[in-house]
Amino acid sequence: MTDFNLPSYQQNHAGPILFCGRMAFYFLQYLNGDTSVCQDVLEGNHIHAEMRLAFKEWFSPEHLPPECRVRCHRQHVHSDLDYNKEVYHKIKDRLDPEVSPLLEDDTFIRLTPPAFILTCVYDMLRDVGILYRKWLLDLELEVTWHHMPDRFLRLME
Repeated sequence: MTDFNLPSYQQNHAGPILFCGRMAFYFLQYLNGDTSVCQDVLEGNHIHAEMRLAFKEWFSPEHLPPECRVRCHRQHVHSDLDYNKEVYHKIKDRLDPEVSPLLEDDTFIRLTPPAFILTCVYDMLRDVGILYRKWLLDLELEVTWHHMPDRFLRLME
């Protein structure tokens, strides 16, 4: 729920199984949120500058392998003018680390058990998985990662 401008969101926004706009809509709906703010969330208008700085240390396209950044990625630079306080207050409960664990701090993440992360090149969530892997490795935690470079995630093979 923090940055829908990562390369995989842009590259695979209309990919098979899960569309970017639908994902945000269903997430807001599932959490009993106001789905009328969906477009603002997709544009990142719900994140204030302090929060953006807090997760930028590890949650940034610059930490992705070059092959993830090549296909039609346009880095969106947010300004304080983009931030919409009204939208933030409508969904701030959805930004709680219990709901969005990737917004947690290092102290909590260090307590996680060994992780298995599967990423696929044609998956919207690919970059989140890769960045989460990097974060865990930076904290010297055990991670098993498998990347499927030629497909999207299929639930049944």
